[in-house]
Amino acid sequence: MDSLIKDIVNSVTGTEVTVDEQQVQSLFHQIAPNLAILCVRIIVAIILWFVGKKLIRWLNNVVDKALVHYHANDTMRAIVGGTIKTIGYALILLYIARIFQLPLTPLFTILGSIAIGVALALKDYLANLAGGVILICLTPFRFGDYIIDEHGHEGTVTRVGMLYTILMTLDGKTIFVPNSLLTKDCVTNVTKEGKRRIELKIGISYDSNLKRAKQIMEEVIEKENHLKDPPIQVFVGELEEDSIIVQAFFWTTVDDYWPVLRDIKEKVKDAYDKEGISIPLPQVDVRFFNQMN
Repeated sequence: MDSLIKDIVNSVTGTEVTVDEQQVQSLFHQIAPNLAILCVRIIVAIILWFVGKKLIRWLNNVVDKALVHYHANDTMRAIVGGTIKTIGYALILLYIARIFQLPLTPLFTILGSIAIGVALALKDYLANLAGGVILICLTPFRFGDYIIDEHGHEGTVTRVGMLYTILMTLDGKTIFVPNSLLTKDCVTNVTKEGKRRIELKIGISYDSNLKRAKQIMEEVIEKENHLKDPPIQVFVGELEEDSIIVQAFFWTTVDDYWPVLRDIKEKVKDAYDKEGISIPLPQVDVRFFNQMN
């Protein structure tokens, strides 16, 4: 062994080198056990990494199949899958660090300080992220629902993302609503029950036949796509200065809501015109008095 080391050193340096055999043996006896332990630790760490990776993949597949079975959406599946991978790989790295006997306390201190700084800098984004998780877990609305929030944002839900919920308005605009607003404030889900109530208000003149006007309005509504239960309600809503407000409540499906709402006023107006029921315009009576000197 000593002669081999001498030959290697001499061939590299080109000079004659004298090696103390006792020092070499002492050094070798000191390094050999530690080197063997290091090799064993490296092998164990490699095995742990690949086995842990396969376990994470297996667990992720099992949980994903369960989520699909319970009809979870793609965003929910992505969040759960990412969480499983993050926690799994963090545990693997923690065990590998323990195998190599690395000091973890300073590492946790540094990571904790970094986490606090990042949390303070990104608190709004983290609030939106937490809101996205809440919306996905509680599902107060789903894809295709029409919602209205307290800030006046309304539209059809096209996506519930990690930070924003995307709405499509009736005029084709796309609205990105922060998830924190939707979890903090009141949100109205218009389409959750599958039906909507239409409120119809039309004013007629005081000299028109009120009974006939109510009858005509009910007949027109009967011909539209509406739900039989609850029944149609036609009544006098208000008595204005220049008109009587004939009002109606009736229910229709979510899909028929907008088509019926667009057509019903025109059809009632045409029916009133045929029956001679007038819809008055706002007017002011002006009277002139002759003042005697």
